[in-house]
Amino acid sequence: MLGSDPATRRTRVLLTCAAVALLYAGVDAARWVPSYRAQARAAEVYQPVSVAVAEVERKRGSRSGRDRVIYTYTYEVDGQPYSSRRFSHLGEAPEGLYYERGQHYTAYFDPEDPREAVLSRERPQASALALRAGLPFLILGMVALGVWAMDRGEAQRAARKEPR
Repeated sequence: MLGSDPATRRTRVLLTCAAVALLYAGVDAARWVPSYRAQARAAEVYQPVSVAVAEVERKRGSRSGRDRVIYTYTYEVDGQPYSSRRFSHLGEAPEGLYYERGQHYTAYFDPEDPREAVLSRERPQASALALRAGLPFLILGMVALGVWAMDRGEAQRAARKEPR
């Protein structure tokens, strides 16, 4: 059982910080890594196709404070009609980018599953920054674990020196 001396309290705080930081970094990575893999595959494999923007929907941003724009577009592959709402595997259309309803643009579809299509197959900078957002928490967690390990080593050395 952990005692109540200052070193032990510091150790508890450090362990808590490390656990929270590592948990956050893990959840963040679990959320973004599959999206990045899908987007990397899109950049390499997806084929271009002409699409018509059928609908432009604006939604009020809840967390970000900015409006979201969702595009519904239609396209054909081998005579089969499809529609999609995905801008990219990494998220929404960047602010300031606007596609007009009824206009034709180039999208990219997965030749193995033509139902999967994206308007952008490039890696947006904002998403790259979001992926890296978990990195400071990972570093914080590692530093906290290092400090805890040093404190623990000092405590063990001090315990060995004490006469019994």
